[in-house]
Amino acid sequence: MYGKLSMLGKCISRSHKELFLTMVLTTSITQASCDLSDFSTPMESSQSTQINSTMQASGDPSDPSQPMESSQSTQIKVQPTLEVKNGYFFFTDSKMRKVYDQGGWDLQLSGSYPIWRWLQVYGSVEYLQRHGKSLKGHQKTSIWEVPLSLGLKSVITIRSEVQYYITLGPRYVFVHQHNDSSYVDKNVSNSGIGGFVNTGFNFILRRHFLIDVFGEYSFAKIRFHPDKKQVQGRSVQVDGLTFGLGLGYAF
Repeated sequence: MYGKLSMLGKCISRSHKELFLTMVLTTSITQASCDLSDFSTPMESSQSTQINSTMQASGDPSDPSQPMESSQSTQIKVQPTLEVKNGYFFFTDSKMRKVYDQGGWDLQLSGSYPIWRWLQVYGSVEYLQRHGKSLKGHQKTSIWEVPLSLGLKSVITIRSEVQYYITLGPRYVFVHQHNDSSYVDKNVSNSGIGGFVNTGFNFILRRHFLIDVFGEYSFAKIRFHPDKKQVQGRSVQVDGLTFGLGLGYAF
């Protein structure tokens, strides 16, 4: 009887040990699984956060509107302009400089309108007047011009508020000359076709206002036909340079 009880106790003790080992092993596996789950969750979250932030910074490549909006926001539009200019004009022809040895003011009204990207059509009307003395008799003489210009203007945007431009085209010039001398006609006038080229910088201010710093070269040859028979006709080269400032409005 005692031997049977002893064998029964050993069996029960062995069963308890196996059960205990099984429980310990199960608990260890469960704890390890939880630890691995907790470890992978922040890494996945960190990777997901990094991917999202990268997509937000670079933009969604599947959305075609974003690159277009970005390029449109960086593109600077060349606007139509209307300007009033005032410059100092002097003749470049040597004979005209001897008669009209001093320069004078050149008043201009000009405008430009974009027709293709950086290209604009340009137009202007001017008025300038000079006073001088004849070479031999030192008698007073004066000359005034009304040039009408039409050309193409190329605009290069350096910064959002600074533009460089160059313009060239033909020019129609009406010229009138008054002489105090009794040996020539007191008043002679004529018109002719020439050309011009101007260049400068536009500085855009607030509320669409701009300041224009410019230089211009113009050329034309005018033939005067006097009324007096004993006076021969003569040609006048009315080439000149103008440097000045302008105030304009960009629409």
